[in-house]
Amino acid sequence: MMTLHLWARHIPVRWPDGARGVVVLSLLCGFLAVSIAAAPEPGAKRTAAGLSSLASGVRYLDAKEPGRAAQALELARKSLPRLEDYTSFFLGQALFQQQSFTAASGTLETVWTMDPPSPLTSRAVLLAAQARLQSGDAAGAAKLVRSYWVRLQRPQADIVLAAAIEASGEGRAAALAYQQIFYQFPTSPEAAEADAALARLRASLGDSYPQPDAKTVLARVQTLVETGETARAKRELTALISTTNGENRELARVRLGAADYFGGESGAAYRYLRDLRTDGAEADAERLYYLANCARRLDRSDEMLAWTGQLGEKYPGSVWRRDALVSVGNYFVVKNQPASYLPLFKAYYESFPDGPQAAYCHWKVAWNQYLENRTGAMDRLRYHVLHFPADDKAVGALYYLGRISESSKDYAAARAYYRAASDNYPNFYYGILSRRRLGSTVLARAGAAPGVQEFLARVSFPHPDFGGFHPSAATELRIERCRLLYQAGLNDLAEGEMRFGAKNGAQGHLLAQELAQRSVREGNPSQGLRWIKALAPNYLYMPLNAAPASFWRLAFPLPFKNELARNSRAHSLDPYMVAALVRQESEFNPAAVSRSKAYGLTQVLPSTGRSISRKAGIHHFRASMLFSPEINLKLGTLYVRMLLDALEGQWESALASYNAGKSRVVNWRTWFDFREPAEFVETIPFTETRNYVQMVMRNADVYRRLYGENAHAALNAAPDIPVVVKKVSNSPEPAAKRRIAGKHKVKTHAKTVKRSRKAATARSHRKKHTSRTASVR
Repeated sequence: MMTLHLWARHIPVRWPDGARGVVVLSLLCGFLAVSIAAAPEPGAKRTAAGLSSLASGVRYLDAKEPGRAAQALELARKSLPRLEDYTSFFLGQALFQQQSFTAASGTLETVWTMDPPSPLTSRAVLLAAQARLQSGDAAGAAKLVRSYWVRLQRPQADIVLAAAIEASGEGRAAALAYQQIFYQFPTSPEAAEADAALARLRASLGDSYPQPDAKTVLARVQTLVETGETARAKRELTALISTTNGENRELARVRLGAADYFGGESGAAYRYLRDLRTDGAEADAERLYYLANCARRLDRSDEMLAWTGQLGEKYPGSVWRRDALVSVGNYFVVKNQPASYLPLFKAYYESFPDGPQAAYCHWKVAWNQYLENRTGAMDRLRYHVLHFPADDKAVGALYYLGRISESSKDYAAARAYYRAASDNYPNFYYGILSRRRLGSTVLARAGAAPGVQEFLARVSFPHPDFGGFHPSAATELRIERCRLLYQAGLNDLAEGEMRFGAKNGAQGHLLAQELAQRSVREGNPSQGLRWIKALAPNYLYMPLNAAPASFWRLAFPLPFKNELARNSRAHSLDPYMVAALVRQESEFNPAAVSRSKAYGLTQVLPSTGRSISRKAGIHHFRASMLFSPEINLKLGTLYVRMLLDALEGQWESALASYNAGKSRVVNWRTWFDFREPAEFVETIPFTETRNYVQMVMRNADVYRRLYGENAHAALNAAPDIPVVVKKVSNSPEPAAKRRIAGKHKVKTHAKTVKRSRKAATARSHRKKHTSRTASVR
């Protein structure tokens, strides 16, 4: 019988042996601590004992002592009804390890029948199914998995179900179940288990073994190609070509060349696909798509256009033509050749109005028309707002509609467009620019614009529902359970509880605020910012006055304020702009390392740091110095100052240079006679760089509004972050609230940086905003 280890790796418990009685609610920072009263209520004693037992039980499970774990977890289960799913889950693990499979299955049932749903449901169901398998009830195991299929994680659920089917003696059905894993999830650990099981079943079933169809094999190979396993993909494609025929064989032949393309061998792929003769429209359309993209990589523009033209002539409705139009169009965008890219983008949104890039392509056409002829772009900009209101360019369309109206002295219309941009996208780049335009005296005196208002009333603007800042019962329960888990030392489970809650009915922004406040109290505002982004992804749609200042200060923290202010003053820089840049570059993580090996708060490359270190007064420069907040800010602010001096003091150009390189920016600035900085920003051809500039400018605006008009005074006054701390209760009633004001302090000592550097390095590889289109610093 195959045994699957489905329980999560346990978190080492930071709970003292034999701890009982009073529980100290440790907030893990040197400047804020809240203690439960010296003479605790009987309920608090019971909670304390339960948490101690839970922590001990998990520790015993880690130590492979299931008997002692079960004893501790039985006690915890009786004392912690709020965490009954967690105590039952770990108790189920202990019973499973003791081979008490029937008892384990019964105990785990508490988890998946819980209301509200438990984040442990998937693991509990799969462990219970294993327990039934081990006790000989294969049919019961399969029934359980199928009953809760939509709530289970895949392919973990698939492998358990396949094992149950195999144990039931249904060899052919088991083979099909294992094939689903092997072909749909080829890079998963379960795929290797499925492969071994399929070899076993292939031998036992003989001629009855169900052979996978070629489309299934092709889907697996495509996943391998896209995940970088091109050598393995080519071996499997070669085998498929020799065993199949018809359209699937033709597709396999084309994808053999595509594997070289994805593997970086564009020349080899181009020669192979160019000489390949295929039968079948689908295979030929895919071949032409890859030929166009190989030619793009090889910088053969005429051939690239020829292949794209063939796609349009032979397969005008193919998704391969659709995708080629964008990739080839972008080639010409970077080269500033509108005569070449405009027909391609226009063809896309006309032929594929519901395509995933329709809004992007339409905007490129609209933007070029605006640059060439403001008034003539009015209809196209209005079309973009009306048909693509959720697109991030809709707010830009509103802003430029306002600029057109303002230039023609239709101040009422301009005011209406700016108001729509400011109200619906309050913390977006163009929403902020619109708010500033509304401050003019002329617009303030403007009357109504009925025609514009009628048009705007037809637009379905995005309005995320945040549910306010009064916690619902579901939200309070998730926060209470999170705090209990933290007290037990089960930090990963505490955070998982909040992630699960944010996706299952709780108010994500309040869960994010709870975790972010904890991070700040622990001296890690960078992690607090990441919690806001992760659990409240639409927070920027909230006006500042719709959320407490404490929430915004978590989302826009200001650590290292003294170093930041000092170095900003030294180079005559706006400290809010520097804070905005740091937030975008590193999220104020002094140990951040990007994929391009840029280090620290301002993400300085070691080569850049070395080249300007003497000018900054730093001798004997070493790359490790960039992890020092003081040194990093000294070098980063100097570099920004140098860019500003070279670019007439224009922040938008300096920021673009900081991200993509000065030589590129000098070239981009020649593309058009820009009438305002926003036009230059919108024309930046690199999406990452364009977004970067807009986000840093946005950040700076929020920092100014949050921390006051006088930058230096605001930076010198450490803001208070009110922290709402609830007394942890184990009763069904909502817990009482206690408000405690604490200082927003951040440890900047070297050992703090060293401690977080290793984890930060791993995290940074997953952060988009730190990636680079080139080594620019």
